[in-house]
Amino acid sequence: DGPGTIDALEELIRETFAGAREEDTVLIYLSTHGVSNPKAPGGTELLISDGEQEEGLTPDRLRKMLDKVPGKKILMADACRSGVLIGRGAKIGKDFFDDDRYRVLVSAGAEEDSWFWSAEEDEYTGTGYFTEALDSALRASDPWQIDPDGDGTVSLKELTARLREIH
Repeated sequence: DGPGTIDALEELIRETFAGAREEDTVLIYLSTHGVSNPKAPGGTELLISDGEQEEGLTPDRLRKMLDKVPGKKILMADACRSGVLIGRGAKIGKDFFDDDRYRVLVSAGAEEDSWFWSAEEDEYTGTGYFTEALDSALRASDPWQIDPDGDGTVSLKELTARLREIH
């Protein structure tokens, strides 16, 4: 379940980061569907849904929501066509998050899927490319591979290094 409307998502963001300060770095992980919409800026929308309601969130609207959160932001967008957020693979090539306060990781280009789905008879199986890479990195048999400094936390720098190593 998630917020069923864009307004509900905005309220969730406001509540979640109510205590954030300018010196903070916040992490936002957004996992959803990305769909083509020629009328949307960049030609793609991210779907906000609670299983009953559904609305399309445009990159510029998401940016306006997140601009209200103080501090630096790391946005991980795990959705088909999420590259539209940073202008990768998009026809217009606009980076909606071109700002030093943002670091944006996307799971696909603006016109690419980020999920493999297959059907055999009535059984469906699938895997998210981005999610699988993160999972592989975090489940490495040798913890030293993902936490080389041994401090008990996996930094974005350490995760990035591990992902590059396994790819």
